[in-house]
Amino acid sequence: MKNILGDPVVGEDFFDREAELKLLWAKIPRNSLILAAPRRVGKTSIRYRLRDQPLPGWRVVMLNAESHRSPAHFVASLLVSLREALHDELAFWERMSFWSKMEGLLAKVRKLDLKFLALEIEPILAGAWERTGHELVGSLASLDEPVLIIIDEFPIFIDRLAGERDKEAIQEVAIFLHWFRGLRQALAGEGRAVRFLLGGSIGLDAVVSTLGLTATINDLEVVPVGPFARGVADRFLEQMGEAEDLPLAPEVRRQILDRLGWYIPFHLQLMFSRLKDRQVFRAEQPTAEVVDDIYQKELLAPPYKKYFSHWDERLDDVLTVEADFARKLLARIARDRKGVSDDLLRGLWQQLAPTLSRIDFRRVTALLLHDGYVVASNADGQQRIHFASALLRDWWLHWYGEEEPPEDEP
Repeated sequence: MKNILGDPVVGEDFFDREAELKLLWAKIPRNSLILAAPRRVGKTSIRYRLRDQPLPGWRVVMLNAESHRSPAHFVASLLVSLREALHDELAFWERMSFWSKMEGLLAKVRKLDLKFLALEIEPILAGAWERTGHELVGSLASLDEPVLIIIDEFPIFIDRLAGERDKEAIQEVAIFLHWFRGLRQALAGEGRAVRFLLGGSIGLDAVVSTLGLTATINDLEVVPVGPFARGVADRFLEQMGEAEDLPLAPEVRRQILDRLGWYIPFHLQLMFSRLKDRQVFRAEQPTAEVVDDIYQKELLAPPYKKYFSHWDERLDDVLTVEADFARKLLARIARDRKGVSDDLLRGLWQQLAPTLSRIDFRRVTALLLHDGYVVASNADGQQRIHFASALLRDWWLHWYGEEEPPEDEP
């Protein structure tokens, strides 16, 4: 098992997630799903695993919607992805009403990058994307095997389609989302085994709620994916050390886990990569003291800021005008390791953003909780909000925190 930092992992480099995969395959035959998790938890790797090791009898098709710019572009991308996956099913394609018009273009599916081919087909579908998409997906029921269609970065596509949130853009998003929901419901109602798995680096519910279109996704079941459990994270470090010729003693692994506090694969891989670099370039063997030194002097230093900046940038992507309030709120929460109470949270709302409506305040706090910035836990009979990740908390405090010392609540 190699330490692959940043990119999705496949094959022998994929680790665990057995419970998550079992749960997903138990739900997929019954419903379309949203795979919900913060960034860097390993959603993309899980999607590749679903594709590479499907439930017996299922076909899996994947596409990335991040660069899509219109509903016609989305359907064109879906069309070429299915054409590539079902290239040998000629009878399936010849039944399509659009086949005679697109046969020449679709013959290029194994010669051109699918992204470029989708761009060629997009203008052809400009006035017919709804009919074409419905015919295409509906016809999948004629196949001998059920089909799972995995769509990555779907929320980013919806966010891009909404643009500046003007009335015309929101109307276009509404038309598309209602069409897509209607398509899913028609397939489910007819008992056809075609299911969708939607995911992305920002939460779909957060995006559609800002547009007032939550009802368009209420048929989708949410399946959350969280960090590794501590025991799983320990085995992950142990096996990675064995594979990379960098054995990690139990006390070293314990120090890594104590320092990170939240065991998402990327943070574990990042710490391991620094330990490996020190072994190679300094002939330095991993110890608990070395772990502390890397944590303080490297992971929080400017060269590594890029690995965490997306947590800040996504606030602008999802919250827009409330993003500055969210940053100030996170900075204040970071100052208290034990977290802040609900009462203090409401007080901070009145202090930092008195003109913010109650609905918008709840939307901000819901996003921070949903997307993994903070978690809620009970201490001494009182609910408190605190950072999920000790590393993210210290990074946020280092780069965006206030200069005043932490204030303990009475």
